[in-house]
Amino acid sequence: MQVRTAQEALYIACEMERGAVQLYERAILLLTELGREKEPLRAHLACMLADEKQHLAQFRELYTGLDAHREHQLTLAAVASE
Repeated sequence: MQVRTAQEALYIACEMERGAVQLYERAILLLTELGREKEPLRAHLACMLADEKQHLAQFRELYTGLDAHREHQLTLAAVASE
């Protein structure tokens, strides 16, 4: 994948942060479902989740948008490169 502009880089950054937010939300949910919500790990995950949400908000403020086709191309390229 070749990122050509700052907006493309911001789009990828937003998608990565969004994925991190989902990961931490799911981990917290799993700990809660297992009855382990009072463990220190949950507090650490909650802190990391808050950080990721803040990063996502900051990137979204800077992102002015791309056309849907370019966003789709970037997403497919990112998935393929992983």
